[in-house]
Amino acid sequence: MSKPHTRLLGLALVVAALAAIPFLGALRVDPAPMSRLAWVGDAHQLGPVGYRDPAGAISPDGRWLAYSEGRFLRLRPIDGGPVVELPPNDAQIRTIAWNPDNRSVLADGYETPAGWAIYDRVDRTRRPLWADRNPLRATIDGGLQTSTARVADLRQPAWSADGRFLAAIVNARDGQELWTIAADGASATATRAASRIAFPAWTQDGTVACVANDTGRAAVTIPCGGAPLVTKPAVDIYGPIAFTHGARTVYVAGANDSGTVDLWALALDDRRARRITSFSRDTYAPTVTRDDSVLFKVQSYRTVVARVPAAGGVARSAATFQSETPSWDPTGRLLGITFGTWRRVVDDAKYPDIAQDAGIIEVGEAAPANRVTRVVHASAGCERMAVSMPQVVVVLGTLRADEREALADRATAVGALLMYIDPELDADTLRELVGRAAQAAIDRKLVRDESGPAGTVSEPPGGGDDDVDSKW
Repeated sequence: MSKPHTRLLGLALVVAALAAIPFLGALRVDPAPMSRLAWVGDAHQLGPVGYRDPAGAISPDGRWLAYSEGRFLRLRPIDGGPVVELPPNDAQIRTIAWNPDNRSVLADGYETPAGWAIYDRVDRTRRPLWADRNPLRATIDGGLQTSTARVADLRQPAWSADGRFLAAIVNARDGQELWTIAADGASATATRAASRIAFPAWTQDGTVACVANDTGRAAVTIPCGGAPLVTKPAVDIYGPIAFTHGARTVYVAGANDSGTVDLWALALDDRRARRITSFSRDTYAPTVTRDDSVLFKVQSYRTVVARVPAAGGVARSAATFQSETPSWDPTGRLLGITFGTWRRVVDDAKYPDIAQDAGIIEVGEAAPANRVTRVVHASAGCERMAVSMPQVVVVLGTLRADEREALADRATAVGALLMYIDPELDADTLRELVGRAAQAAIDRKLVRDESGPAGTVSEPPGGGDDDVDSKW
């Protein structure tokens, strides 16, 4: 019997001038030990800062990919083919939910950012969700009390496997409520949540699960808000979750030590957690087909600040490292920027505690700046670099490839020299190596001349880079 395949959705951002362009890609992974990946498609984020990474989901039959680009919902066959043209929404689309009929897709951004519309793949139309039932009314916890909510109050909706119900979260006046609504919107039930809940999802037996956080660590709870699913090892969960239909497994995105998230498979029977991906950027937001293929996103975000003449012309990069949100000083010589390793799933979940610093670069007619002139502020999300402007960063031990990349990006931005040292070295050798690293930093002209004008750098005694050890 052939094993089901797992489809993954990947996202990468590239910067043109001041605009960030994310690409959604997809991969195919076999749940067996030997993994197999396949690209499915890509999507473009329409700009940095105010925009968010595109939403993406696979249809239950595994034949269609739905993704958003700003206000536009795109539908195209998984195996390739033209994109189905659909009417644009009125605001950015950040949430997508396929109906089990494989024909209609629920998306937000209708009239307002929180409004909901149903898109028809065959008729190529859209219509408001339950316009004739607004506001909705639900009975609370099976009792006599009722609760009302506008359709636009629904958050993170998820269809049941048979299409008879829609589960969603409502942020009511007295706290969060989990709503289960009939497909026609005529009736609904609601349960008040005792803890913070998010991302409802349907299990195999029709129970609504979700992510809840009442202990400082987000976990899958079945039913929603109930006892957490305790796994070995424990996984700190971010974003949507998805249950398989055959094997008793739930796919989640879990935080790793480098500040991004990986895709994990959590077994419901033996509670074992197995990491599926280990990329240098986020892998998250799984959706599952009826044959238990899984589609997820891979995100990478890249931006640089640039200059363009006020009268128009060619844009030229002002920095060589990841940077954004520029602002000029009155003299026109300095540019205030933010820089760092964001945007990551963890950043969006904990905003504004993000891996982004504020700094200043000098702007001239020569090459783009390859480091910040001064760090103005370092956020709490910056895990690996001090607030001061270091010339040498010494790492005792080894790092994974993705951790080395993240640290190298930060060191490049502040002009620091990276040095990796074996922690087992004796003290004398360690002192000698650190001393040589400090001299290498001087030789690379990275030390400020405190007595000179602002922005100048001291000339090394021997002049030039001849004595720099290339291994550092």
